[in-house]
Amino acid sequence: MTPCGKGTPYVRVAEEEGKILFIGTTLECNTTFHSCEELARLYYHLQPEPTTCEIEEDGRIVKRRMFLHAYGTPRAFAEKERDLVGSGIAKVGLVGRARSVLVDARKMIDYAMQRLERDRLYLVQKGSVSFGCIEECVEFLRKGKCRSMRINLYLPRKGSLAFSGNRLKFSGMDVSFSGNLRLESGLLRLRLGVAKGVKLEGGYNYWLRFGRKRGKLEVEILDRAEPHSQAKTRLK
Repeated sequence: MTPCGKGTPYVRVAEEEGKILFIGTTLECNTTFHSCEELARLYYHLQPEPTTCEIEEDGRIVKRRMFLHAYGTPRAFAEKERDLVGSGIAKVGLVGRARSVLVDARKMIDYAMQRLERDRLYLVQKGSVSFGCIEECVEFLRKGKCRSMRINLYLPRKGSLAFSGNRLKFSGMDVSFSGNLRLESGLLRLRLGVAKGVKLEGGYNYWLRFGRKRGKLEVEILDRAEPHSQAKTRLK
């Protein structure tokens, strides 16, 4: 099972010729774009191994094995409004005083899948890296909330990223934080020192594992792949 793939409400709305209305918001919260990522089997989107999830159903707990979303790759969902409106797939108007967007679900999925065939990073902010997930990993490990965490990180082609000491050095990319702050290069201080230096080259998707041992942050490259690579999830 996957959160947004075949058989989920997001895809079934499209199969039933339904529409999606975004009231007072942008396409940044368009979860159906995640359906496109799952249907296209994009490398960066799903964790390669399933997780056992507990769901409460009619007062009882049901366990399901599910491939969860990976974290670390910033999306460009809101920017796609112009493409959808220009293609006649979406309309912008008012619901009350709220600016709203009405989207034809099936046509949107078909359009996005066609674009993803030509550009596997169509739904990604290609020049940006979000360090929020790295910050969360370090904090969870520092506070002892977990033993290890794994994220997927895409580095722009001209970018580089290096873990050394208690510093994170980056260049050739836009680094996004909460709000509108954007940095192109610099140093970030980590709250845990790195046990062994690690350098990442731009133009690849990375699976990274973060752990803690003897008070030090361990950073391990589990896998590196070109952006056009297929997902490693073993879906039946």
